[in-house]
Amino acid sequence: MNQRKVLFFIPFSVLVLALSFCNTACANTNETPRQSNDTIIVPIVATDEVGEVKTDSQCIEIKDITNEVSYGHNPEAKPNVDVIVLHSCYHADSPDTFSIEGVIKQFIQYDVASHYLIARDGLILRLVSEDHVAWHAGKSALPTTKRTGLNATSIGIETICSKWNGPTEEQYTALAGLVNDICERYEINYIVSHEDIAPTRRSDPWCFNWNRFKAKLSEKALFAISKRDRFPKPKLTEKQRRTRM
Repeated sequence: MNQRKVLFFIPFSVLVLALSFCNTACANTNETPRQSNDTIIVPIVATDEVGEVKTDSQCIEIKDITNEVSYGHNPEAKPNVDVIVLHSCYHADSPDTFSIEGVIKQFIQYDVASHYLIARDGLILRLVSEDHVAWHAGKSALPTTKRTGLNATSIGIETICSKWNGPTEEQYTALAGLVNDICERYEINYIVSHEDIAPTRRSDPWCFNWNRFKAKLSEKALFAISKRDRFPKPKLTEKQRRTRM
């Protein structure tokens, strides 16, 4: 007897119970993320060999600390989001390079913030509501358009890593899950690096394996990130290469 016939004879009560469980356990990739007072559960999306989108049995958890963040954003400004910007950051002034607290102290010092911050263990912190403009991109421009000032049209995601130690596997998984979720909720046209939009100032995300990241992306996210391939290569002076972060 094949699998389809076996499923046909499952008692109705068991089937109802299973469906009820699926509705509460992030089994649908199109499901709107569930939000409580401090956490949001987002499905991790993977793609199988024939290109069908499916949901992994695991979930990523987003810890919302927006109530604690009064810096680095404008709560009165509403972004018109169609870009995701990927960043890297670390705590430069401490032996604990990857300290979340240290990174946040630097954000406070420079009055900057991204919407999301991903720790080394894959924990995602939401710093700024997606409904607010976060100051993460700085002076910036899309290479193939005349659009500048990308804070107004983007969601920024910082991954804690350094120029010598790239993202962990947990960070790649969390980042991809978050990006896939954002692409389901917005019409995202571009997924870019900070370097793409500010090449004379920035070189992040550092030590980033783009192929490893792309292998975890949904079809929508892959379409948005594919536009990076058409970006012209920036012409930088040796001084610019040495001084950019």
